[in-house]
Amino acid sequence: MTDIVSLEPYINMLPYALLAFLAAVILTPIIGVIAEKFDFVDLPATMRKKNR
Repeated sequence: MTDIVSLEPYINMLPYALLAFLAAVILTPIIGVIAEKFDFVDLPATMRKKNR
């Protein structure tokens, strides 16, 4: 069985990993909304507005 001493470095990093994961989950949609608002998103050719 694995002893706790060998897992200690990973257990110490667990809060940072969870914080990074939660930050990514929360910030990704917010950045997506900002990108769409300022037209940073490139749409496929079939969805683009025709500028004629």
